[in-house]
Amino acid sequence: MSREIKFRGKRVDNRMFVTGDLIHGVGVKKGKVYILPKLVVCGCTRMDGFEVIPDTVGQYTGMEDKNGKKVFGGDRIRGHRHFTDSVEIATVSWSDKAGAFLLDTTMGDYGGRRLRAGGLKRFEVIGNIHDNPELLAQ
Repeated sequence: MSREIKFRGKRVDNRMFVTGDLIHGVGVKKGKVYILPKLVVCGCTRMDGFEVIPDTVGQYTGMEDKNGKKVFGGDRIRGHRHFTDSVEIATVSWSDKAGAFLLDTTMGDYGGRRLRAGGLKRFEVIGNIHDNPELLAQ
């Protein structure tokens, strides 16, 4: 099985997102979280990566939206509801209980449904809960 596993988080120093492997600090760095990019770039060490804000960390779902953009936990997506013309907006989130990524939708009648392979081809990423809190009110 070949599945791309990576994480995204906002850097502590400049609040920009960085993507790569997730590392939890130990010893004197316990409680801190780091993202180590696949290609190490200036500004981070090969041992730690970039320190990120823990609440902003989201895992890659393994799926892309209709424009080919990778979808992460915490992303807000918009698209047409299945078999109708109504537009829905949803937040992608991980559920430990379900053991899957879920779509928490603006349509209360079936919120929290499981995200399935290929299920995002009708949707596009319109932001995320960290950069676009105003989208949560929609």
